[in-house]
Amino acid sequence: MNSKTWDVVIAGGGPAGSAAARRCAASGLKTLLLEKAKLPRVKSCTGMIMSRLAQKTLEEEFGKIPAEAIAGPAFLDGYVIHVPGEGEKFIPCKAPFTWREQLDSWMNTSVRRAGGEVLEESPLESLTVVKEGYEIRIKQQKEPQTLHARWVIGADGAVSTTRKNIFPSLEVHYGQAIQEYYRGSLDFKKGEMHVFFPQEYTPFYSGAYYKEDYVVVEGGARSDQMKEFLRKTKEDISRNHGFKPQGAPERIDACLEPALFRELVAGIFIPAQNNVLLAGDAAGFLVPVSGEGIGLALKSGLLAAEAVIKSGKTGKAASTFYAEGISAIIGIMKEFYGTALKIRDSARQGEPYLSDVASAWENTLKVA
Repeated sequence: MNSKTWDVVIAGGGPAGSAAARRCAASGLKTLLLEKAKLPRVKSCTGMIMSRLAQKTLEEEFGKIPAEAIAGPAFLDGYVIHVPGEGEKFIPCKAPFTWREQLDSWMNTSVRRAGGEVLEESPLESLTVVKEGYEIRIKQQKEPQTLHARWVIGADGAVSTTRKNIFPSLEVHYGQAIQEYYRGSLDFKKGEMHVFFPQEYTPFYSGAYYKEDYVVVEGGARSDQMKEFLRKTKEDISRNHGFKPQGAPERIDACLEPALFRELVAGIFIPAQNNVLLAGDAAGFLVPVSGEGIGLALKSGLLAAEAVIKSGKTGKAASTFYAEGISAIIGIMKEFYGTALKIRDSARQGEPYLSDVASAWENTLKVA
C-alpha cells in the first residue's frame, strides 16, 4: 500500500464491496478495498445466484462467471419446498451454482483491473470524523495503520465494524446459519435443493442438496435454536430421504445474519450517515423467507458507489443520494417481510402455509 489517503475506502470484499469498489475505481476515484482475510477465503453461503437481479447484475458488472468458481452441477434446476403435513412443491429455476470463495476472489480481481487497490488481511478497526473526511484505523497483517478518505462504504458483513462505529446504539439481533459438508448419499437429484420449513421453526428453514461430491446439510435459525434444528433436520432426512453420511462432516461453515427487517421497513434505521454508507449484509439487506442476499448486495454496492460519485460532483452528502437509491431495495424487503410474518403466524396457528412459502420463493427468483 503506497498511499495513506484515498477518495473512498470500502470495507469488505464480498459482492457488495466488490461491486462498489469496481464502480468507484472505474469512475476515476482513488479506491481502496479492504478485506479482513487472506484471499480466497471461506464464505458460508450456498453459492446460488438465485434472483434475476443477482444474475443480471453479476454478468453486467463482472462478466461471465469463471470455471473455477462454478460448482457441480453448474446450475440448479430447481427448489423443492417441504412443509410437514402439506407435502412439497417443486419450483423450477436456472440458478448458477458457485463456490463463494472463488466467486468473491474473481470479483476482487476485477476491482484491481478497474484500477482499485485490494488490501488483504486488513480489517477495518474504527473510523473517526475529521475535518477533511474520515480517519480510518485498520490492521494490515496485524500491524496498525491509519488511513484517510472522503467517503467510506461499509460492506463488512453481518457484524459490520463500520455499522457499529456509526450506529453504536443500534440493537441488532442475529440469526445463525450453518453448513455441514459430508461424504455420503442422499435420495435427491443433483441439481435440486430441498428446503424444509417445519412448523416450530418457520419462517426459518433447513436444506439438503448435492454440491460436487458432497452432501450439504444446512440450516438457519435463531442462534439458540440452531444446534437442535440441525440435529432434527439430519434425523428427518436420514429417516425419510436416504441421508447416509460416511462419518463426520469434512467441512463446517457458519455465519451470522443480521435481523434488521423491521427497522429498515419502518424507517427506524437508514443505513447511511453523511459520507459513510452501508451495503449488503452490513445494511441488513436480505430477502425475507428465502434469505437471498447476493442480488441485494450487488445492487446496494452499486447504489453506494453511485451515491459517492454524485456526492463528489455536487458536494452534497452521499447519504442523501443513497437513501433515495435504496428505497426500491427496502420496498422489496417490505413486501417479503409481510409475507414472512404471515407465514410465521400461519405456522404457529397450525394453518396451511406451503402455498405462501412457495410463492415467496418463486417471487425471490423474479426480483429484478
